[in-house]
Amino acid sequence: MMSGYRQKAVKTIPDDVYYTDVDRISNLPEHLLCYILSFIPTKEAAVITVLSKRWRYLFTLIPDIDLQFNFYDSSGENIEYKKNAYFRRFFSFISFGYRVILVRNVRSIRKFRLSIQRVHDYCLPGIQALLSTALLSKVQELEIHLEYKYDPTNSLSPAGAGVFMCRTLTSVKLGWPDVDLIVPDSVCLPNLKLLHFDRLRLVDKDTIKRLMQGCPLLEELKLGFSRFTYGFRHIIVEVVDISGSLRKLILDCSRAEYTVVVKSNSLENLEYEGGCFRNSIICINAPNLKSLAFHADPYGVNFIQSPKSLVSAKIKIPWIDDEATCQHVFKLLNTVQSVKSLELTKYSLEALADFGLSLPTFNNLIRLKIDAMPSCYALSKLNESVPRIEELVLRQVAQDDDFFDFECPSSEVLQMCFIKHVKVIQINRFSEDEYEFEVVECLLQSGEALKKMIIGGFVKPSGRARIWSFKRYSQECQIVL
Repeated sequence: MMSGYRQKAVKTIPDDVYYTDVDRISNLPEHLLCYILSFIPTKEAAVITVLSKRWRYLFTLIPDIDLQFNFYDSSGENIEYKKNAYFRRFFSFISFGYRVILVRNVRSIRKFRLSIQRVHDYCLPGIQALLSTALLSKVQELEIHLEYKYDPTNSLSPAGAGVFMCRTLTSVKLGWPDVDLIVPDSVCLPNLKLLHFDRLRLVDKDTIKRLMQGCPLLEELKLGFSRFTYGFRHIIVEVVDISGSLRKLILDCSRAEYTVVVKSNSLENLEYEGGCFRNSIICINAPNLKSLAFHADPYGVNFIQSPKSLVSAKIKIPWIDDEATCQHVFKLLNTVQSVKSLELTKYSLEALADFGLSLPTFNNLIRLKIDAMPSCYALSKLNESVPRIEELVLRQVAQDDDFFDFECPSSEVLQMCFIKHVKVIQINRFSEDEYEFEVVECLLQSGEALKKMIIGGFVKPSGRARIWSFKRYSQECQIVL
C-alpha cells in the first residue's frame, strides 16, 4: 500500500434492520393513528383495528364517521333484487352505524358522512333514525348522498331527521334526488357557513327564504333544483341575503324552469347554470360581485346594476341560432366589461362575428381563455375589443367534433390581430396532431411580444424536439413543455 494513503472505513447496515418484527406504526402517537384511520371508511377502519390490541378501540376516537352502503355482497353478487338478502345486509349496516355512534360515549362528531346506493322505500325509517342519532352527537359537518331505485315516497326529509334544528352544524351537503325540500317555519342553524342542496324539489316559493332566515352566518349556498312537486309548473325563488354574510352562491336550474331573484350586497362569487330553458329567468342585484360563471340561455339574465367590481367571468351559451340571441349575448358581455379575466367559447365568438357583432371593449382584460381556436374572421373581430390582453389560454386547439374541418390561421392573419401583443400563450391539451404543430409554429412566428409558450399534455421526445426547432419571432420566448 502506498504511503500516505488511508482507506476509508465503510459502515454496513445489517439486513435485519430492514426486516424487523417491530410494529413501528403502533408506536405512533394516538392522534396520528386516528388521523391515518380518518382517511378510510369507518367500517374498514373498524376491521383494521382488530390487528392490534392498542388499535382495538381507536376507531371510536376518530372524529369523522364515514358510512357507505351498496347493493353488492362480499362476493360481488348483485343482491338488489333479493329483497330478504338486501334487507339483512341493510339492517346490519344500520345496526353497525348505531354502534359506532354509541361506543363514542357521547363524544362529538366532527363530520358525519352517509352514502347509500339504490335506496328502497323500506330503508327510509332506518336511515332517518340513524341521522337523528348522529345529530345528537353535536355534528359539525354533515354530508348525505342517497340514490333511489324508484321514485321516492317523500317520507324521508331533512326536516324529519332534525337537520334544520342542529345548532352545532357548520357545513351541510345533501344529495337526496327528487325528495321534497320541506323547511319548517322555524330554522335554527346559528353556526352554519356552508349549505349545499343537490336535486331537491321545492314545495313552495318561500322555502329558501325561511331557510336563510335561520342561517345568520351562511357564507356559501348551493341550490341544485330538480323538478317541482305536483301542481307547480314554474316557481319564483328569492335568494335574499338578510344577514349580509353570503359570499358564494351556486344555482343549478338546468332540470326545470325557474325564476330566481338574487339580492345581496356581500355576494362575491355567483355560478348559474340554466341549461337550454329559454323561460328560465335570473335577476341579479349584487353590486359587489367579483366572479361570475354563467351557463344558460342569455335571454333570461337581468342585472339590476352592472357590478363594477367584477374581476373574472366565464360565459358559456349553449345555443346561438339567430341575431336576437346574439344581441342578448352582447348585452351580457357588455355587463361584464370590467373583468380582468374572461372565459368564452369559440362558438360564441364565431356566432357574434357571423352576425356582424363585435365584442364590447374590455379595457381591463388581461387574460382571455377560449375552449378552442376560433376562426380567422372571429380572431380579427377581437382585435379592438382586447387592447390590453397579455395572456391567451386555449383548452385545446380544435374541438373533438370539428377537427376535420379545422383551418389553421396563417401567420399573416395572426400578425394582424391581437396575438402579436400577447405575452403568454397556453395550450392545455396538446395531442400531437399535425394541425396542432402547425398552430404552435404559427403562433411562435407571429408573437412579437411573446415571452412564454406553455404546452400541456403528454408530448413525446420527438414532438418536443420538433417544437423546440420552430423559429420564433421573439427571441425572448421560452417554451415550456
